[in-house]
Amino acid sequence: MNNGIPMVVNPKEDHVIIVAPVEQVVVASYIQDPWDRWSQETRKALEEKQQQAREDPKMFDGPLVRVNQIKVNGKEVILYLQRTSYFPFVITRGNVGNHEEWLVPPDDCANPLSIGGLTVTIEDEAEYLLWLGRKNPKANELGGGQYHISPAGYVNPERDFSYITSDYRERLEEMLCYRPLPADSILQSNLDRELPHMLRREPFELGSRILYQAPFAIVDRYSLRNPMIAILSLIDIKSDEILGGFRAHHQLYKMFGKEHGIRAPEFDTMEPVEFTWKAIKEFYEEHLEELRPHARAALQALLMNWDTAAGRLEEAYSRRRALESTNL
Repeated sequence: MNNGIPMVVNPKEDHVIIVAPVEQVVVASYIQDPWDRWSQETRKALEEKQQQAREDPKMFDGPLVRVNQIKVNGKEVILYLQRTSYFPFVITRGNVGNHEEWLVPPDDCANPLSIGGLTVTIEDEAEYLLWLGRKNPKANELGGGQYHISPAGYVNPERDFSYITSDYRERLEEMLCYRPLPADSILQSNLDRELPHMLRREPFELGSRILYQAPFAIVDRYSLRNPMIAILSLIDIKSDEILGGFRAHHQLYKMFGKEHGIRAPEFDTMEPVEFTWKAIKEFYEEHLEELRPHARAALQALLMNWDTAAGRLEEAYSRRRALESTNL
């Protein structure tokens, strides 16, 4: 039961806002044994998919986390989780079940947990920017050519300690993989082969620059169950650094590609939107048909709870300014 905050179900725009704003997300349990209450039809499809994977090493049944149940008590969300994987998700993602029972998925549904970043950066004291990206069709099975909040990805039970870890990891993989190319770099066939390694950000490089990072909403897609924790973040980084690193990623992938283990860029473009209610509303309305359903839900949750979101970020920035003035 969702106690205290009305759920927003929007079939027309294919999204669900389960709860917003969120103050706390707690994982009550995590079962490591994979979920296995599949229908006979799904079991047969899984066996076929696993046989294909044995014959084709490129097919990978990556680890995911199933949301068995969501409990909502006001602004607190409690998750009950269990291990699952990518193949069951591909096979069962259309099994949405009863839309009136959104907090508990049907048994024959993988229902994997994902994160999405409402990533805000500080351009200067008077200007914040919210970042969205147009997904690269070559790197995405779903949503190629559509806008998404950034970062966005599935919680990986083998790599992530928590959903906050997922958000941090995905941000490094998708939007802040590389530093900008040095101004004196000459991109040619004999380019220093160490450059991709030199430009790649270290895992904990952004830690001190994150002023705020916390869950803001739980959203989902109406036609394909995949609950997402929308995480609101404030990062002290300028747009030139983000866009410069983004261009470097594309250039390095074009020149070196798989030779150096460089991932295909997640996004074709990265676009900053002024962090004001008016600018985000205009972007939403202008690009509605191009937005991924989870992005629609997250942006709507942000707009509906604007004062809360803006207040949290301003409080975080004020704390940083106070700390800096103390250290002068």
